[in-house]
Amino acid sequence: MLRSIVLAPLALAFFLAAPAPTETTTPPDADVYAVVFYADWCGNCRILDPKVMTVWPGFSERPIEMVKLDFTDAETTACSEALAARRGLEDVYAANAGRTGFVVLVDASSGEEVGRIGARDTVAEIRTKLNSALAQS
Repeated sequence: MLRSIVLAPLALAFFLAAPAPTETTTPPDADVYAVVFYADWCGNCRILDPKVMTVWPGFSERPIEMVKLDFTDAETTACSEALAARRGLEDVYAANAGRTGFVVLVDASSGEEVGRIGARDTVAEIRTKLNSALAQS
């Protein structure tokens, strides 16, 4: 009985730490990652998110993946750190962790930043920056 009590929390911790069933554990064939630094409480995120989501459907068939890192609270921050690690984005995460309200465009093969999108960018500027990042990769 004691053994079950000790092992049950460990099994639960393992289950919770595992990737969500709908999330791939290997990177897709993306040339560019659009790494969104987000938090529910972030004012710039509330400005930027609708603009990005207006443009994003036009890129659904392009080799770009949106990776949303959520810094709303400790739990989402921990999940975001793990997601960044699975995508090979540890350096991007470390350089920007804790700051929110922008998107870093990263070349998937080199890990280098190739662009940045902020709340002041217009929908047209966001589209241009995404296209430019894809052209550079």
